[in-house]
Order: sequence, then C-alpha cells, then structure tokens
Amino acid sequence: MITNTTNAASTPAGTDVVSSLTLLGKVSASLILVIVIILVCAWIFRRMGSSWLPSTTNKIQVITSASLGGKERIVVVDVEGKRLVLGVAPGSVNRLSEVAIPEITAIEKEPSATENGHVNPILSPFANLLKAKQKASSDHKGSKK
Repeated sequence: MITNTTNAASTPAGTDVVSSLTLLGKVSASLILVIVIILVCAWIFRRMGSSWLPSTTNKIQVITSASLGGKERIVVVDVEGKRLVLGVAPGSVNRLSEVAIPEITAIEKEPSATENGHVNPILSPFANLLKAKQKASSDHKGSKK
C-alpha cells in the first residue's frame, strides 16, 4: 500500500511557482507601462516647451515662432513695449528687427460683426457667407411670426 505522496507535495509547490511567475509578470508589465508613460509625457513636454505653463511675469511674451531648419528659428517677442524679431540658433540670439507694438483696433477686438449688423470684411469668405445665411434665416423666421 504505497501512496503517491510525491504528487500531493509537488502540486502546491508547482502552483506557488506559477503564481509567483504570474505576479512577477504583472509587476514587470506595470513597471514597463509606468516607464513608457513617463517617457511619453517627457517627449510631449519637450515638444510643447514651456509656452503652455502659466507665466509669472508679463514683461516678455512670445508672439510667434517659426523653424528655419534643424536648429534655427525666427521668434517674434514683445518686450516692454517693443516688438523684437529674433534669429535664434544654437549658441546665439540675434536681433533682426525692432518695432513698436501695434495698437489693437476695434475691428481686431470684435471680429464678428459691426454695429449695423453687416458682416466684417476681415473674416474669411466662408464666415461671411455663413453670417449672411444666418441673418437671412433669422429675418425670414421673424417675418413669418
């Protein structure tokens, strides 16, 4: 009457090894996922720069920037009442132009429509057409009532 005790003893140990490997796989996958998320966030932050962060001072404001090549850029900056056009390259920043900041006119402040209800000529042709259709539609509905 020999009993098979080796199978009973090896089954729990085999289950422990499998569950340990499963746990190790889950932890490793989670760690890899966290590292990938950190790398993606770092890449996005590097691409966007710090322009989306709130500024603590309003003395310098970047208006626009354009890439000229691999590492060269043209940047338009407002600094203390002056608008500067800067050429930026690795190791150097050159002032290309300096002008006064233009005043904002009433048309730029309110681009949608003028006081008398006509469409603004600054808007795109599609926007003008859409405004005209909306005005005609509202006038047509108003005359039915």
